[in-house]
Order: sequence, then structure tokens, then C-alpha cells
Amino acid sequence: MYQYEKRLDCHALGQEIKRRRKAKDWMQEHLAQLVDLTPRSIMYIENRGQHTSLNVK
Repeated sequence: MYQYEKRLDCHALGQEIKRRRKAKDWMQEHLAQLVDLTPRSIMYIENRGQHTSLNVK
């Protein structure tokens, strides 16, 4: 691991995800299906700023 690691502000990212999801009138369940996560994971990301791993395909 690097001595200095710039950290992403996951709380701000979660709030932005929530804002955009609501703008599209999507439920957390719908977004969860699209990104292959559980609705609970989406809730934790949006409300707690929980870090999550990202799968790139």
C-alpha cells in the first residue's frame, strides 16, 4: 500500500447516487438489480457512505 493514499469521499458519492436515483424515480431495488448489489448495500452506500468494491466488466 502507498504511504499516501487519496481517499474518495464516499459519503458525498452516496448522496449524489441517491439524488440521481430519485431524479430518475427509481427505487433502491431497481438500482440494486442494475448494478448487481443488494438493496441493503445501496442503502448503506447512499446513507452511510459505505465503501464498496466496484466490479468492472
